[in-house]
Amino acid sequence: MQFNTDDIFAVKNLGQRYSLARSAVYKRMGQLGILPQRRGRYSFLTQQQLILMDDLNVFIRKGGTAMEFLRVRGLR
Repeated sequence: MQFNTDDIFAVKNLGQRYSLARSAVYKRMGQLGILPQRRGRYSFLTQQQLILMDDLNVFIRKGGTAMEFLRVRGLR
């Protein structure tokens, strides 16, 4: 798969983006069913995946849970 660097976000930077520990970032990705794309040793999210992660972060910061988010979005 070819990547345009404007369309990807490094997984290693997600903890800083959301002020979360790495384990919490991976837990959220798992809850959303997100599988990062790999390029060599690095993992990346697509823009769509990043938007979903951002939306979940906002939802949780407002007091919701990941399970509620999935239900509201019709993902589970």
